[in-house]
Amino acid sequence: MGDSGSGRDGYSPVVEYGLKLDSYRLQRQGLLSTRSRGIVSISLAWTNTATGENVGSIGFEVNYNIERMTLDYTCTVGGEKHQVKEGVWLSRQKTNFGGSRFIFLCPGCRKRTAKLYLPSGGIYFRCRSCYNLTYQNSNENHRFDSMFAHLAKTSGVPFSQVKNILSSKNFRA
Repeated sequence: MGDSGSGRDGYSPVVEYGLKLDSYRLQRQGLLSTRSRGIVSISLAWTNTATGENVGSIGFEVNYNIERMTLDYTCTVGGEKHQVKEGVWLSRQKTNFGGSRFIFLCPGCRKRTAKLYLPSGGIYFRCRSCYNLTYQNSNENHRFDSMFAHLAKTSGVPFSQVKNILSSKNFRA
């Protein structure tokens, strides 16, 4: 699903290089509540914390009567602008302390998820599974696996042992 540029060669695209809608964070900020009623319009902006630059914004309308939100945003992919207006169903999730909170139903696969992502090169917000997203450190933890496998095969030493020895702090640059 991710276009070129959404991940590095040989790596899966990562969640860190895109925009994220987090239902838990929206609720902590008071923007999404299981106690609200009616229709509420909200807008958000994403900022690069290192530069302070605005990297994206989104408007959405939450219809608490039917537990659905409508996302409204524009994205540019390959120089082409896409105006997107898409519905996302909300699902109530019981909490351990007796209440409930909203999570999203991914518009792509209908899985219940707390976070939806718009990776570089993507047009729609979807869950990690739909975009095959991983975390950056997951890719880094496996970047030398093919070399370790080759060394294990040629030396007769088990793969896990080769990886543990060569991944230790003694061999880091």
